[in-house]
Amino acid sequence: EGYSNRGEDDIFLSERSAQRRESDRKARQREKILQRANLAQERYEITIADCLVAIACYLGLSVLAFSFIFESWTIIDSAYFAVVTFTACGYGDLVPSTSGGRLFCTFFALGGCAFLGIALGILGDHII
Repeated sequence: EGYSNRGEDDIFLSERSAQRRESDRKARQREKILQRANLAQERYEITIADCLVAIACYLGLSVLAFSFIFESWTIIDSAYFAVVTFTACGYGDLVPSTSGGRLFCTFFALGGCAFLGIALGILGDHII
């Protein structure tokens, strides 16, 4: 008679308060992480123009390497070879004949396929 649950109620309320504070702290942490992610995304936004410039630079590297350094091909042949190589068609009508040209072509082809895939993916994201 006259028994009170006041002590148990106080413990329950303090536990509940601690849980609420912990939940609020985690929500603030999540919000900070999302804000940082949004800032990073805004800071590193790649535009369509960036992709087109990068592809043009890749073609320019091909012309420089195959027309003036390794193979002495025409500029048109070098650009054609770059497109055929980084689209992974590889017709085989133009083939580097020097050791340096073959070594360069190995890295040029591997990098070009990855490079083109990334650039086209970004272009696709902006268009769709």
